[in-house]
Amino acid sequence: VAHVRALKDVKQCLITWKECENEQGLRRMVCPVSREDLDAGSSRAVVIWASGAVVSPKSLKELKLKECPVTGKPFDPDKDVIPLAPEGEDL
Repeated sequence: VAHVRALKDVKQCLITWKECENEQGLRRMVCPVSREDLDAGSSRAVVIWASGAVVSPKSLKELKLKECPVTGKPFDPDKDVIPLAPEGEDL
């Protein structure tokens, strides 16, 4: 957590949830574009820093958007897309 130095380094995220079918009362984090499960180990979630939306990197790459698919706010795909759970070297 050493990279967090001020409140500007923290972002409130917009997360899309889906009810679990077999687990009553539990919810899973999903991509609002593809509805892909972001809690599964096979997919890593990213946050669009300009809007706070949590989406699948695969969805962003396929759509080649420069506006957030959730809020419509413009963002720079090279600077504003931040992995939520980066590996050690990406941190």
